[in-house]
Amino acid sequence: QTIDFQNTASMEFPMSATISQSSDFGTYGHSFQGDMDWKKIQGKNAIRTYAQDAKTEFVRVNLETDGLPLMCNIEVLQGPGDVRQVVELRSDDGSPWEGIVAVPGVGATVIVRNVGPLEFPIRASVENHDFE
Repeated sequence: QTIDFQNTASMEFPMSATISQSSDFGTYGHSFQGDMDWKKIQGKNAIRTYAQDAKTEFVRVNLETDGLPLMCNIEVLQGPGDVRQVVELRSDDGSPWEGIVAVPGVGATVIVRNVGPLEFPIRASVENHDFE
């Protein structure tokens, strides 16, 4: 497996990233527990939006397929005219993906966009995450 981080913004907009591996995997290969609110996103730039309340600092994003390639973007924005933060995800073997994404606060929205073809639907769950 290869993970590549690339900041395409100018030098004035630095980024930080951390990668860790968990050996605590659940039923479907995920490390999350409990009921998740899964939404199907068919493909060909189909989106699901998840509006966040002012108290939300982080969200846990879970993505999976039926073993088909996973091709999607996770976008975070805060209001009109704001610069989008975009995470591009690709998995040729259909491996599920789970990550924690910081949200900027009041008016923040997380968008999951399936950029794969119509034949490669994905399932997404975006839930508030608390590190306590």
